[in-house]
Amino acid sequence: MRDTTLHHRGTLPVIAGSCVIRNNDVSTWSLTVDGNNVRSERFQPGWGIQIFDTFGNQVLSGPATEMKTVVSGDNRTRTLTISGVSDDTYLSDSLVIPNPTEGAEADSDLWKATGAAETVMRKLVNEQIGPSAPDDYRISDLVVMADGGRGAEVSVSERFTNILEVLQAQATTASLLFTVRQAGQELQFRISEPRDLTKAVRLTRHNGAVGEYSTERKAPEATEAIVGGVGSGATRKMWRVPSEVGDWNRRVTKFVDRQSTSDEDELQQAAENELENKGEKASVTFEANDIPRLRYGRDYVVGDKITVNLDESLIQDTLQVAEMSWDEKGRVTKMQVGPVADESKLNESTGTVLELYKKIWAEVRRNQTR
Repeated sequence: MRDTTLHHRGTLPVIAGSCVIRNNDVSTWSLTVDGNNVRSERFQPGWGIQIFDTFGNQVLSGPATEMKTVVSGDNRTRTLTISGVSDDTYLSDSLVIPNPTEGAEADSDLWKATGAAETVMRKLVNEQIGPSAPDDYRISDLVVMADGGRGAEVSVSERFTNILEVLQAQATTASLLFTVRQAGQELQFRISEPRDLTKAVRLTRHNGAVGEYSTERKAPEATEAIVGGVGSGATRKMWRVPSEVGDWNRRVTKFVDRQSTSDEDELQQAAENELENKGEKASVTFEANDIPRLRYGRDYVVGDKITVNLDESLIQDTLQVAEMSWDEKGRVTKMQVGPVADESKLNESTGTVLELYKKIWAEVRRNQTR
C-alpha cells in the first residue's frame, strides 16, 4: 500500500482480490483484506496500492475509491474490502483546458497541437496535468517520459473534452499504447508501441493454455459517419465518411458533433474513430491457464498482439482485456482478444457501466463544445 505521497507503507494482508486490466483505458481492482490484522487499520482514504505478480512485475497501481468494513455478529471477524482504479484515472478525471496557463474561465478558443501522435499526446498531458501545468491542474508527482516521436502526424483541436478520450482517439489512429504507472515516488505517463508476439505467444487447447471459450460477432452500430464542424445551419462545416456495409448488409449513419474544429483532417479523424469504435465487433473470450512457458505478466500483457488457437480457429489479434481473480487456491484469468474491447463478455455489469459512462461523456462533450 502507498500513502498520498506515493511512499510504501507496508503490505496489506490480502485474503482475495480481483482486477480488470484494460488496454488504453482505466483498469479497476478490488481487494478483500483481513480486518483483524493491525496492518489493515493503517489504510486510509487517499491511499492506494501496487499489485505485483509472483515474478515481481507490476500488474497495476492506483488509488482507492471505496472502503467497506464488515464485522461479524460475534465481533470476532472483521473483513475490509478496498476497491479502486488504476492511475490512468488521472487522465479520465481531467478535461482539456483551452489555455491552461490562463485557467478554465479565460476567454480562449481551443487547445491546439500538430505533430507526431506521440508528441501531441505527451504535449497534451504535460501542459494540462503534467509538470508544465498550472498548480490548479497539475497532478503531483506526475512526470511525462521522453518523447520518441512515434506515430502518424495528427492535428488536434480540443475544448473541455475529456483527456482520456482524446488520448484514446490519437492512440487508435497511430496504433500506440499509453498508461500511467507508479515507479518509485513518481507517476509516469508512458507511451509505447504494441509488441507483435504472435509467434512467441501461442495459447492453444493443445498446450493447455486455453480453457472454456466463446466467440461472438456483432453487427456494426455505424457504417457511415457525418461530422459537424464549426458553424450553424447552412454555414456549418460538414464532413461525410462512409464505410463498407459488409456481411450484415446494414447501413447505419451516425452524427458526430465536433464544433471545436473546421480542419478537414480532424473531421476525417473524428469520423474514422467513430467508425472504428462502432464498427462490426468480433471478439473471443476465453479462460487463460498459466503454463510454465507462457505466463501473463512475465511473457505477455494487455496490449500485446498474440495468437490464440481455438480448436480449428486461429486468431491473431490484440489482447484487450484481462480479468484476474485470486485467493489461497490460486489465480483464475479470463481474457479477451480482438480489434477492440467488448468487455460485456467478461463482466456484464462492468460492461454496462462503461457503456453508460461513455454515453454520459459523449453528451457532456456535445454540450461543452457548442
